[in-house]
Amino acid sequence: PPRTSFPVLHDSLTRFMALLRSTKVCLPQCGTDDNGKAAELVTVYVSEEEPVINRTSTTKLAEVVNRDARSLEDVLLRATRAKSVAAAWSDTHLPECRKFWSNSQGRAADYDLSEDASDIDAFISHCWSPPENWMIVMGPDVNYAVVKSAAVATMAKDIALARNDLQSWGQLLLWIDKACIPQDHETLKLACINLIENFIRRSDNVCVILTWTYMERLWCVYEWACMLKDKAPERCFLQIESFMHERTLPLYLDCIRNFSIKRAECFLESDREILTNKIDSTYVSHEAFETLVKATAVALIARSMAFRGGRSRSLHNTFFTPWADLALELGFGELAAALRTCSASEWRHTAAIRVLMNATVSDVGQVDVPVQGVSAKEYHGHINHWFNSSVSPLLGKIRLEALIT
Repeated sequence: PPRTSFPVLHDSLTRFMALLRSTKVCLPQCGTDDNGKAAELVTVYVSEEEPVINRTSTTKLAEVVNRDARSLEDVLLRATRAKSVAAAWSDTHLPECRKFWSNSQGRAADYDLSEDASDIDAFISHCWSPPENWMIVMGPDVNYAVVKSAAVATMAKDIALARNDLQSWGQLLLWIDKACIPQDHETLKLACINLIENFIRRSDNVCVILTWTYMERLWCVYEWACMLKDKAPERCFLQIESFMHERTLPLYLDCIRNFSIKRAECFLESDREILTNKIDSTYVSHEAFETLVKATAVALIARSMAFRGGRSRSLHNTFFTPWADLALELGFGELAAALRTCSASEWRHTAAIRVLMNATVSDVGQVDVPVQGVSAKEYHGHINHWFNSSVSPLLGKIRLEALIT
């Protein structure tokens, strides 16, 4: 059968769901008003900002001033519910999530999306701007904000699935700069930025929305540095599936192969000294840090591609094998050998057999024929076990060599 490219599929799904939302097909889900018309159940941005005195940031400033024994970190730590910023293509609130991710200009209303938190389920690291060649590589109909919204939803569902509570994914607490930093108050904004490392430490997981230019942004590199310092690899997740295809694969390989702190760019060049000093205070040298970044990036991307590679030998050879090859090219011989022990297709087959074994049995003792499928939880479990037992220890050794003790 003819193959459908991701850009075409993405555009088709987006248009199809937009059509459903505009017709009576979606009325049972949306509810109706007194006239029988579809009623919106999503939060709508107001056209004007709240008066300063009524803003959450004003209340938060008062809390900071009168915090008594509470630390500044405890007062300023906030999180937003996944359902407020994440949506799959079929979700009715996708337009609002797209609006949130469309630009980095935060408003008082965005800060209202978050709430005070003591701990965070996942810290989201990402680039606000798409790669300059986005439209050329991904196609003009693939919207960066929509893909990011769907990527965060996927990440939240993966975490919820691992906790045996998939239905709760929308309630997960996420740290996202635009919603958790009061963008309308410069003093509080600066205080939150200075506490980013602490916020990462307070997060159970770190999710990186990894484009092929992520490593070219120094702020992103700094967040990656904080992640490597405070989180074990099994707590670090990449959302890359929607971005990775035959045309972007070489861009990703070059991005990791050529990574260096000097090549990373800052929107404000004045930030460079601040960020490099933070890296210098944690790692023994720039070279050691760059080595750790390359090793972890190769390993984490390989783990992401293992899920895809298990579907067929062709996909394994196209998207997984190049990362084992790059590990060897960069001098990570042990890592390359560990990556080559991945047997994702075998694990996927096992997960599919388990679905068959769990088929229901009818009253007459005959096994009902189940819908073809794979136990996602079991398949993920196999790959994560392999990574945690065979790959993570090697990354731990490189990490110890890179960190200042």
